[in-house]
Order: sequence, then C-alpha cells, then structure tokens
Amino acid sequence: MMSSKAAAPVTPSTNNRDMEMPNQAKPSKGGWKSAIFIIFVEMAERFAYYGVSGNLIMYLTRGLVLLTVSVTATSLQHCKAVFFTALYILSVGEGGHKPCVQTFAADQFDENLPQEKAAKSSFFNWWYLGIVFGATTATLVVIYVQDYIGWGIGYGMPAAVVAVALVIFLLGRRTYRREAPVGSPFTRVAQVFLAAARKWRVSETRQNHDVCHEDTSSGDTGVTTETMAHAAHLTPKRYY
Repeated sequence: MMSSKAAAPVTPSTNNRDMEMPNQAKPSKGGWKSAIFIIFVEMAERFAYYGVSGNLIMYLTRGLVLLTVSVTATSLQHCKAVFFTALYILSVGEGGHKPCVQTFAADQFDENLPQEKAAKSSFFNWWYLGIVFGATTATLVVIYVQDYIGWGIGYGMPAAVVAVALVIFLLGRRTYRREAPVGSPFTRVAQVFLAAARKWRVSETRQNHDVCHEDTSSGDTGVTTETMAHAAHLTPKRYY
C-alpha cells in the first residue's frame, strides 16, 4: 500500500532545479543588471530613427555618421551618393536590430525563476517607456535643431547618441545571458515551403471536422473540442 507521502504529486524538474539551487548558485548573469543596458540601446535607437526619419522629407526637399558627412562637407563631390549609401546602411542596420534586440532582452529573464518571471513583465513596461521617451525626445528636440540651427548638428545628434549607446551596450557584455543557438530559421522556413509543395493536394479536413480539432463528444453530454496533438497527413500543422 502506497503511503500518502509516496502518492504526492511529482514536482516538475524545472521547479526542482529552482528549489534545490542554493542562493550562491543562482545565475549570475541576466536580469535587470543586463536588461537596463538593452533598454538604453532601444531608447537610443528610437531617438536616432525618429531623429533621421521625422524630418527627412524636409531635408530632401530643401536641401548618422555618413548622414552628418553628407550635410556638412560642402566640398564633397559625391554628396548624393554618400547620402543614399547612408540610408541603405541605416535600413540594413534597422533590419538586423529590430528582430533581435527584443528577444535578446527577454532572454535575460529566466521564466523558471519566479522572481525573474515577474520582473520580465515589468521589464516590458520600461521597455516601451524607453521607446516612447526616445521617439518623443527626437521629435521635440532633433527636428527643432534641424530646422532652426543646422542639418549637420541635427543629424550629428542621433549619430552621437547611437555611438554612446554602442559603448554602453558593450559595457554590459559580461552580464548578458546568451542562449545557445537552436538552428537556422531559414531551414524551418524552407521546410514549410517544401511541405506545402509536396502536400498541397492533401485535404485539410477529416470527417467534417477542422484539421486542428477533434470531436470528443460522448452521447448527449454535448460536444467539446480539443487541440489535436497529431496530424500526420499534414506537415507542418496549421494552427489558428
């Protein structure tokens, strides 16, 4: 006969790890001490983005590092080429920055630790506050400088702020928590298109039920649906 102690529910392994981990063995990286650097980087990026794009039409009709050169070096023969090169470099940088920075910031909080799980929610409040602060400051300050003081200083300010943000980001490199790569996202994208091409004739329904659900009704007790854990005839499965 099993004792009540033996019949107690098993604690999940992640909780066991958290309970058995002594204070001195808790992760020394990540958390707020890392996230604060990333918040400043995002705030600076928004400041630079709106500082450049907010008044760009005015610059194009009337008149970051490469942008500053293009508007201050009047003797530069290829000013237009430098200007458009700068815009393309900014677009590449923006495309590489935005998909990564927010997930990298979220990785600094371990959801298996209750304190960090709660802090993660608070972090995103401060994250969006930093975005709004950076965008608002750029709109109020940088655009005014560009219109009434000079384009060189106006574009130099976002470049300087981004340079400072880079230095601050590097200062926190020893505190960042880095997740191990889990594979290339391009491989998964290719698998989706390959599966779609191979199985484009496969029926999406089975016995008049949605592909993502199955009927678990019994008699007159009513009909309920559950998410299906199997869909061998469709790969990958489509969820709604």
